[in-house]
Amino acid sequence: MWGSERRFGDFQGRELVVFCPGMPPDPSHDHSKPEFIKKAGDDLRKLLIIPCFMLLLAGCGREETSPLSEFEFFYSGKVVSMVDQRGQKQPSGIRSLYTLGLQGFKPEAHVFEKYRSMFGEDDHGYHFIEITKRTAIYKQAGIQRYPAKAEDIQTGQRVFFWISVHPKDEYRIEAKEITIWEGGPVDDWLELYEKQLESWRLPDD
Repeated sequence: MWGSERRFGDFQGRELVVFCPGMPPDPSHDHSKPEFIKKAGDDLRKLLIIPCFMLLLAGCGREETSPLSEFEFFYSGKVVSMVDQRGQKQPSGIRSLYTLGLQGFKPEAHVFEKYRSMFGEDDHGYHFIEITKRTAIYKQAGIQRYPAKAEDIQTGQRVFFWISVHPKDEYRIEAKEITIWEGGPVDDWLELYEKQLESWRLPDD
């Protein structure tokens, strides 16, 4: 494949060597080429170095993600509080929009062991999940389901939700999807979701 290696010096304690497809060798050492070819090679090199470097940074970021965040679990609970975290100082990588307090929800799955370690045996039946920009939110009444916003969540409401370990902090829980239950007949949809409590799934490919 036509391309060349580019070295970026020391990066987090190691030298990065990147093979950039389509990048010509440095033309400055080849005086047999016309000047306009040299300049074209220089311009192309500048355009390709940045995307290659960004791919490397993205790869490094994935290594810091908790593998436990791949597992998702289904629960339900009653909303008792919602704290606005926007503009608040937060640990690196958290970026929570809201912290949702829930009653009747206790994450028993083994992947939440670190989260549970922060609470004593007497946790008063309250636990918390983080709403982030990745959280999908819906309203449902009977079989009618439609998109909603975090601001639509009110205290006293019953909610159903898929959660996982926060990818950047195993002591936190991230909400993947929240459904606000607005009432209606107890139909097959509700019965099915009740049976899914404590179940788990892997995210879609």
